[in-house]
Amino acid sequence: MTTGAVNIYQQLMGREEEFSLREILFHKTCFAIALALNAALVVAIFLGFWDIVLVIIIGEIILTIAFWLSRFMKRFYWAWWMVIIFGYLFIGTNFFLNGGYEGPTLLLSYISLVFLSATTKSQFQWIWALIHSLIFGSIALYTFYVDASWVTEYPSQEVRVLDHVLSYIIGAFFISMLFSLVRAAYEKQKERAIAQHRNILEKEQELKDSNKDLTRILSILAHDVRNPLASIEGYLQLNEAGDLDPSMRASLNHDLLKLVKGTSYMLDDMLHWSKGQLHGHTTNMSEQMLGPWLRPTLEHMEALAKAKNIRLVSEYKSTHRVFVDPNMTTVILRNLLQNAIKFSPSQTKISLKVKVEQNSLIIKVTDEGIGITQQELSKLFTLNAKSKIGTQQELGSGLGLLLCKDYTEAQGGRISAESELGKGSTFTVCLPQEIQDEEEDQVKRV
Repeated sequence: MTTGAVNIYQQLMGREEEFSLREILFHKTCFAIALALNAALVVAIFLGFWDIVLVIIIGEIILTIAFWLSRFMKRFYWAWWMVIIFGYLFIGTNFFLNGGYEGPTLLLSYISLVFLSATTKSQFQWIWALIHSLIFGSIALYTFYVDASWVTEYPSQEVRVLDHVLSYIIGAFFISMLFSLVRAAYEKQKERAIAQHRNILEKEQELKDSNKDLTRILSILAHDVRNPLASIEGYLQLNEAGDLDPSMRASLNHDLLKLVKGTSYMLDDMLHWSKGQLHGHTTNMSEQMLGPWLRPTLEHMEALAKAKNIRLVSEYKSTHRVFVDPNMTTVILRNLLQNAIKFSPSQTKISLKVKVEQNSLIIKVTDEGIGITQQELSKLFTLNAKSKIGTQQELGSGLGLLLCKDYTEAQGGRISAESELGKGSTFTVCLPQEIQDEEEDQVKRV
């Protein structure tokens, strides 16, 4: 069967989005019964059983109406009962018109029982088996012991044998087809159950991972906020007791200001990251001139570096235009420079290079700090990365680099890190650009 024919057949029988599996099986069974009746019609015409020909034609009309009611009018139970009632009438009529208990009717009656088993809920199948046995057992016993005058006898033994053989063949093919439909429906249901189970397991694993992430975030928050609060509490207690002289107060104010700013940045990172996890990262791309955009962030970072006696050297073309999300990229730049300052000792240099090459904006931050082990490097941009204390006991959330990765990928870019323990690290961010002629300072927006 070609793909087009398969699609037409599936559309005719009804799709799973529109019908239950039981209803689709009923439609397919009606189709199979129609094929069996057509074959029986040919046999009846061949044998000259014109009364049976008429009954079969009426049966096919009723079957067509039942199919139409269920498939197109969505009246499944009406259609199902119509087929059941007609089925018993048809087989009962065939019993009297086709040789009684000596004919093939009792054999063919199992077709209706198989149909009932295929389309009835399992808890009712024994009831239909009992009804079936009572109806056809009673008819056979009645015609044998009481009155057989209503039964039409075969004209010859040869016709009787032919009728039995052909009816057996039709019945065998129909039952085989029906069991094939039931088996196919069972396999499809099994595949669906397996897929649902697999999906449940995946969702369960995602939930476990989310719970781990939440636990990790709460742990970070509790650990990193507690220390600044303890320092502020201690300062306030000393200040209230009047134990601070002006010079010590000024020094503590300076240290606490740094501590609060660091905690504020950490909470900002945590807020940005959690919002991204809940709602996704929405980019707001726009054209930026490097100089005006970078300068405020660099001035602040240069002050932080100077406080640790670290030299921050930047290299970029201030009039160059790039196409980025300015807020996201500022957060990326700030976190990379903060990390470089945090893990660099005094008397070292940090280098920032921003340039456009091969249709990409390249941001590269290189430090001469403590470096990162290969094991830590493999976990760097995940929640499994452990926050380390800086060279002057600076604290961090561990979320900064994860946020850099999320914001970089949200803009279609990539971030990478290279490091050697004791010799420093280099972080590289590549954001896609489609720059026209640089002399025109034009940006083609992607």
